[in-house]
Amino acid sequence: MATLPPDPRRAPRVPTSLRVELVCAGTSWLATTLDLSAGGCALRSERGAEPGTALVMLVRPPGQPGVLGVEGRVVWCRPPYLAIRFGRTLSGERPVDLAARLLGGGPAAATSVGPPRGSRTLGDVAAEAGLPPELVHPAG
Repeated sequence: MATLPPDPRRAPRVPTSLRVELVCAGTSWLATTLDLSAGGCALRSERGAEPGTALVMLVRPPGQPGVLGVEGRVVWCRPPYLAIRFGRTLSGERPVDLAARLLGGGPAAATSVGPPRGSRTLGDVAAEAGLPPELVHPAG
């Protein structure tokens, strides 16, 4: 079974399920976030993309008007899963502020040490999504 690359993340990821649209080279497709941080997200998608591929992720924040967008690059892809590292946002706001809006809170929502008490863990979300265990707990 394939192993994942070392985890270079600086910001913790918060399990969250948001429907997003990915746009790349004039085509678009739908995906669902599995987790989100100030630096990027993991997604479940019917379509993959090569690592290094530039794309735009569009999402409607829960309970907020409008669509938010962020440029990103594919970090890894193991169909049907892929991870994106965020670049600049289409609105000009900092990626950490965009992540906080998507998580339904202020900047602390995207930079907190972990999910709020009583919320589902990444393992819970991964099991529900049918993720292979090595995607949640990579071999060291």
